[in-house]
Amino acid sequence: MKKIILTGLAFSLMFGFAACKKKSADTAQTPESIATYHNSQNSLDWAGTYRGVIPSSDTFGIKVSITLRYDSTYTLIYEYLGKKLTIVGNGKFEWNETGSAIKLLGLDGKDMPIHYFVGEGFIQQLDLQGNRITGKLADRYILKKDI
Repeated sequence: MKKIILTGLAFSLMFGFAACKKKSADTAQTPESIATYHNSQNSLDWAGTYRGVIPSSDTFGIKVSITLRYDSTYTLIYEYLGKKLTIVGNGKFEWNETGSAIKLLGLDGKDMPIHYFVGEGFIQQLDLQGNRITGKLADRYILKKDI
């Protein structure tokens, strides 16, 4: 009788562990699947207004305000500090293929940056080719989201 009970218990445990192992393998996430499903575009509350002052070579800086909307439109305001120059732009934006950065459409991209990395509570201006800005001033290109 003991043998039958022990054998039954052993089979139950063996099938129980096999079922658990199978289930975890089915729901496992790989880095590729996480990158496919979780990105700035679909995982962050990115819509809103972002503000900051970025460096400028010929003024005291540029006060920037960018409003991003869920309908893929934006409003951009550049106010050159120390000059009486303000540039306002409106248009649509598009996400890059990884869903981590946006490109402002309708601007020429020669005189003002059009690429921004989108993070949690901030956007970071990218260079004219869409690459991260590096160096001592890199953190000065971050615009914080209004709360």
